[in-house]
Amino acid sequence: MKRTRILAAAAVVLAALTLASCQDFFTSSLAGWAQRDPTVPSGLTADQAMTIANQAVANRDTGLAQALLPQMADFLVGTPSDALVEAAVDTAVLATGIGEAFGEVLAAVGTSIIETGTIDPADYDTVAAILGSVGVSADGFDVFTFLATNYDDAVPADVTALAALGVTAEDLALAAAALLVQQATVDGATLDTLIDGTASLTTTDPDYQLALSMLDLATALDPTNDLVSLANGWL
Repeated sequence: MKRTRILAAAAVVLAALTLASCQDFFTSSLAGWAQRDPTVPSGLTADQAMTIANQAVANRDTGLAQALLPQMADFLVGTPSDALVEAAVDTAVLATGIGEAFGEVLAAVGTSIIETGTIDPADYDTVAAILGSVGVSADGFDVFTFLATNYDDAVPADVTALAALGVTAEDLALAAAALLVQQATVDGATLDTLIDGTASLTTTDPDYQLALSMLDLATALDPTNDLVSLANGWL
C-alpha cells in the first residue's frame, strides 16, 4: 500500500500546513462517501478494508481510521497477508491521533522536533496540550500487540520481515508515543512531565510494556531515527 507519511522528512512542513484542510483533497467516490460519514459498513472484505485504509492514510483522516480499526484488528486473527498487516498498522497508528497531534505541534512550534529528536523546554506546555487528545483504543492495542507477539527485535529475520512489510521505525515510535501518552493519563501524570522525562509511570502496566516493545522494534529498524530518540526520552 502506498503511504503518505506525515512525518517523512521531505514532507513534514507540507503536512503541518495542510493538516487542517486535507479533507478538501478527497477525490474518489469512496473518499467522497468517507468525507460525508466517518463510519464504515460492517462485514468488509479484507480488500475493501485495505482500500479504505489506504484512503484514510493518504488523506490523514483520523476519524475514518478510527471507524475502520475494529474490522482491521479482526482481520489480524489467523494468518493475515503482509499487505493486511501493513494496512492494519497504518490504520492503528493514524487512529491514535498521534500523527494529527504531531502535525499540529509542527505547525505550532516548528520542525526542530523532527530535526533534533527533542522538544524545546519552552514548548513543553504547548506540546502537552496538543497531545491531550491522543489515545489508543482496545483495537489499536490489539494491532500493536500483534506486532509485539509476532516480531522479535532480537531476531534479525523478524526485523527484516517487518521492514519488508513497509512498517517503519516512525510508525512504531508514534505507536509507542501514543501508548505512553495513554499511560501518563492513566497514572495521572501531566503530559509536560512525560515530555521532559520526569513523569513517574507505572512500568508494569500493559500500555507501558507495549510501548517498550514498539520502541525495541523501532530501534532495531532504525536506531538513529529522531522520532525513536524522542519517544525513548519519554520512558
